[in-house]
Amino acid sequence: MKNRAKQAIDYYLLCNNLKNIIRTGWLNWNVQAERVESIAEHIYGAQMLAIGMKHAYNYDIDLLKTILMLAIHETEEIIIGDKTLFQISALEKAIEGHKAIHEIFGRFLPAPELEQLILEFDERKTKEAQFAYFCDKLECDIQAKIYGDKGYVDLNHQENNSTAKDPRVAKLTNQGMDFGQMWIKFGQDRYGYDENFMEVSNYALFHDLNKKIIGNEKAKQVVKYYLLCNKLKTVIRTGWLTWNVQAERVESIAEHIYSTQMLALSMYYTYDYDIDLLKTILMLAIHETEEIIIGDKTLFQTSEKDRNTEGHKAVHHIFKNILSVPALEQLILEFDERKTKEADFAFHCDKLDWGLQSKLYGDRKQVDLNKQDNNPVSKHQSVTKWFDQGYDFGQMCLKFDAERYGYDTNFTEVSDFALTNDLAKEQKSLKK
Repeated sequence: MKNRAKQAIDYYLLCNNLKNIIRTGWLNWNVQAERVESIAEHIYGAQMLAIGMKHAYNYDIDLLKTILMLAIHETEEIIIGDKTLFQISALEKAIEGHKAIHEIFGRFLPAPELEQLILEFDERKTKEAQFAYFCDKLECDIQAKIYGDKGYVDLNHQENNSTAKDPRVAKLTNQGMDFGQMWIKFGQDRYGYDENFMEVSNYALFHDLNKKIIGNEKAKQVVKYYLLCNKLKTVIRTGWLTWNVQAERVESIAEHIYSTQMLALSMYYTYDYDIDLLKTILMLAIHETEEIIIGDKTLFQTSEKDRNTEGHKAVHHIFKNILSVPALEQLILEFDERKTKEADFAFHCDKLDWGLQSKLYGDRKQVDLNKQDNNPVSKHQSVTKWFDQGYDFGQMCLKFDAERYGYDTNFTEVSDFALTNDLAKEQKSLKK
């Protein structure tokens, strides 16, 4: 049914906007990085920090629930934008945010339990909500320290930054703190971290995160794992580089991870799949972990067998030597083997997400097929056969994936809807 496919697509497209919204704090401070963090990338970072904190300090929490909570905790910002505590009071933001959340999980994706999970996060009355809240805030702090340690913020040129003149901020910079140190101290003073989060926060405060990290074992373990994962915020997916996508902001691996999770939610609630959703969301959160070490290699660059061999070595190294969690390693192996219904569902979300993002780039005219002279993929028979049938870039990608990966009827329905509709126009219409 077309209306179901449209519902699944619309929620996906709505969430896709968070890939292109730069966090307001970084804009206010004029962060001069080549690529500045989006909200979607922050969500990924908060999830990775949660994994690190849970396993290093053995928190008694439901990690699966926490990862889902963090996956959706910024949903309100799709509608109200990213407003900092210097722009709006916590009460005002909560009122605006809850209205936006109610609209999204009423009008776009009927999922009242997701709305309730965000309200739980905001109220912070459960141990999962408190833990997730600390992860959300500490992730911002550590990201700010990374920008500061790399020299991406000049405190001498903040004339138009009202935040820099706020007394709570100015007193810290007047004490000689640089940008990253100020941000971390502000967080420590404001958010009331427990002793474990404070330990990790202090580790980041007193170490240059642009250099080799040393010191306290648990805090070091968390920060090292987080910094490894943080790399995926700045790595553009190989496919987009291969096809020379000319967008103002091109999708990173971290943003792809976020959108696979949103597609999973969309498909799950639209088509009522009989799967363990929480397990699937965690699986998608970590399914690209190998790319931290081996990079993003497409099927045109290496065989699936060779990639899995390399990837599994990388995953084993990370979840043995850096973060000792064999269960997460096994979850990635399960994803790759695709023998469980959760793994099969997650795998198809991963592949369809690539097709949908390709269609968005194609519908926005951000891929010029006449400028692919240095792209060997464009000349491959498995690709050219679709162009010969009159399909454009986005349509070719959808057809290629549908043929190669054998979607079930529901994924096929969504893929076919995307194939015959302009997703750029569809996305614009959602903002009205």
